[in-house]
Amino acid sequence: MKIALHVGAHKTGSTFIQDALDAARPMLENRGVAYVPRAEFRSEVTRKVGPHQKRTPEQRAAKHAEGAAALAAMIDAASGADRLILSDENLIGNPNEMVRTRKLYPSAERRLAVLAPLLTGHEPEIFLAIRHHGQFARSLYGEALNVRLPRFIGPDEFRNGWEAGHPSWVPLVMSVLKNFPKARLTVWNFLDFKNDPTRFLNLLAGLERPLEFDTTDASRRPSLSHDATEALLEIGARDGIEAMLAARRSIVRKFPKGQGNWAYRMWSDAQEKAFQQLLRKDLKQISSIDDRVTLVS
Repeated sequence: MKIALHVGAHKTGSTFIQDALDAARPMLENRGVAYVPRAEFRSEVTRKVGPHQKRTPEQRAAKHAEGAAALAAMIDAASGADRLILSDENLIGNPNEMVRTRKLYPSAERRLAVLAPLLTGHEPEIFLAIRHHGQFARSLYGEALNVRLPRFIGPDEFRNGWEAGHPSWVPLVMSVLKNFPKARLTVWNFLDFKNDPTRFLNLLAGLERPLEFDTTDASRRPSLSHDATEALLEIGARDGIEAMLAARRSIVRKFPKGQGNWAYRMWSDAQEKAFQQLLRKDLKQISSIDDRVTLVS
């Protein structure tokens, strides 16, 4: 079976894509395309085949077997379709680990090595969206203010670690190609997706005649405002993670996005420019890797 595997990345419209695909399921099914909702796929597959270092080897093996069986059942249930779309950005990692390590998808290689054998015998095509490294980091950091990290990680610590790690999308792309050597990989820039999301939804659907997706109710998950982020960071540094989490909802209401209070300003103008140059470098390198990679612009 042809399987369109959308692996993210985070903060590149993944939830929007998943909501739009879910809303379009009847139309897609009429055109021979099946889609497993993200919530079901994540709970039954992603969470069970992930690394989960806190589990014993026996527990990991049992969960992996459950996830493998669930994925096989999903594929079998879609056997009447020409194409199956699977989408979960957590397949390659999560924001928490990236904030903790200050690295771009540090466990992607390990996760993909577990996932790839489960799709043996099928025809996977992988889809990945990337974006400006600094804006990606800022959005990740905002996401991490909503979870229980082992300890509070201040913005300076995160910024310094992120820059020192020299983030690049190329190793992630190479991990995909290594673990899926026969698969095609389609990559796009998040900015292009923002300008025309329907175009990329149709790429996932793989249809010759494009569909008109209704994206009215698709979630856009806006990031925190600058003032809200600053207020939460002050609470976190002073009172700890739990206090910050307890105050989040009221802080978000108190400091909504608006004129003069837009996204968190994590980087200087010079840093933003350097990250933009790095993105251009990554895109150029990705486009020239080999003929398995298609960079959509």
